[in-house]
Amino acid sequence: RDYYGITKKVNRKIRDTISSGQERMNFWCLNNGITIICDRCNHLGRKLKLFNFHIVNGCQTAHVIYESKELLKDDEQSEILIKVIQTNDEEVAGEIIDATNSQTAVSPISLHSNEMIQKNIEEHFAKYNKMPLFYERRINYYRRRNKPNNRIVTMMKVFQVFYSTFEKKPSVARGRPTESFERNYTSVFNTDFDYDAYLYTYLMYLKMSTINREAKKTENKDYIWFLVRQYGIFHILRIAFALFIGNDYKINLKDKENIFIKRKKELETIINDEKAINDSYFRSAEILRKCIADFKKKDKTAVLSYSLLKNEDLDKKISRELYKMLDSKK
Repeated sequence: RDYYGITKKVNRKIRDTISSGQERMNFWCLNNGITIICDRCNHLGRKLKLFNFHIVNGCQTAHVIYESKELLKDDEQSEILIKVIQTNDEEVAGEIIDATNSQTAVSPISLHSNEMIQKNIEEHFAKYNKMPLFYERRINYYRRRNKPNNRIVTMMKVFQVFYSTFEKKPSVARGRPTESFERNYTSVFNTDFDYDAYLYTYLMYLKMSTINREAKKTENKDYIWFLVRQYGIFHILRIAFALFIGNDYKINLKDKENIFIKRKKELETIINDEKAINDSYFRSAEILRKCIADFKKKDKTAVLSYSLLKNEDLDKKISRELYKMLDSKK
């Protein structure tokens, strides 16, 4: 994670401790301090030389101390506890990260932020020449650096987009994102996948979200249309992706000859073609509207509300509808 700011309760308490001369003397035992993991540590007199180190706990503490530096200018007595742990065991390192991050609650997302797959996605998004994106694997990292909000990408959003398109479960992505993230993280984030699978589906989501916002302003049809526009963007994306691919079968992204890799350049062309992406959005929105209407007709107990878009049975209904449409063309 990056710094949460002084408005966070725990950070205010750290500052209050620093502000009080008496409490500051006991700062080393009142605060969790800073925890560092490294591959190797050489002890040179009163100095430590660390190799391949990661600060895994203490970001909030370090920032509050920095912001309070004027109070500490002449203080040569107050101390902070720093733990340096040498280990090459990734499992042990993971346990240390989990155990030490309790002072400020840590989301499941943050615990994955330093993994190679996340660093690779961040780099891949930043290199997209048409519109570099800032993949925020560390919460608040790019926001605190004043990057444009519309180009900051969260790990959760990428997960939801991927899970909706490749796993074909937009209702789960919409309705239970955190639970789904924890359970299905490894099926979504894999270093063997083509990173364009994350990038292009996210770009597709970005363009369709813009169209969706404009459609919500101008269209006032029936309540089903309201549900489609208000809550159905992941479902629309899932349908549009299947229509583009030309089938609704699950794609094996580890296969270097899979259909996505073969057609991704075409997908990029559609994403950057205003008419093509508009047509794709409205066609997919109409299919979703029909699926919701048919679902309601067959299930008299179904309530037309936001919760319907979180129902996995709707995902199955969409799958059957797409199968009929796409199979009939073969």
